[in-house]
Amino acid sequence: MRKHAQARHVAVRLTSTSPRALGISITDDGAGMGAGLDLAALANAGHYGLLGISERVALLQGKLRIHNRPGGGLSIEAEIPHPRAG
Repeated sequence: MRKHAQARHVAVRLTSTSPRALGISITDDGAGMGAGLDLAALANAGHYGLLGISERVALLQGKLRIHNRPGGGLSIEAEIPHPRAG
């Protein structure tokens, strides 16, 4: 995030969102993304970071949200089911 976003600050938070899921959020104060985030277009331009995150979350059967933060920056939030919950 820091390299492309020109962020000065990045925060990473890991939480237990429920007894059956883990959450991770990554936020920065950088430039954010343009409207209509297109992971395929980013990959075609040689930027694979967000696509890689998306693929890993999908492999773990999780949920991913990527959005611009009010006032600037980007927020990436993932929720991953706990592998031992059943």
